[in-house]
Amino acid sequence: MKKRTGTKSKILLVLSIVSMMATLYLVFVYVPTEKD
Repeated sequence: MKKRTGTKSKILLVLSIVSMMATLYLVFVYVPTEKD
């Protein structure tokens, strides 16, 4: 059970990091494009 919980939290952590990076990427890509 401990392993399952650890894996679940690890997956959630990775997902949150990926979504954060994706948001930052979109911001840095789309904002300068719109300004031009």
